[in-house]
Amino acid sequence: MLTTNQIERLILHTQEQLDSLKENNLLNVAPDMIAYRRGLIAAWKLVLTMDPATINNKPINKENINDTRSNVD
Repeated sequence: MLTTNQIERLILHTQEQLDSLKENNLLNVAPDMIAYRRGLIAAWKLVLTMDPATINNKPINKENINDTRSNVD
């Protein structure tokens, strides 16, 4: 697992990439990559602020997920 410092460095490095693209007027060149990097930063910030007690290794039970499909044949 990554340490807090490592996650902060990943955030910093990714933000520097975005800043470089902005400085060189390249934000419109690859909008998907911009959104990807912004999403990564948001995800890492969430990891830094989340409650560790909410993390578990239980598998996701797909039957308990709210299913909007009708069971009528």
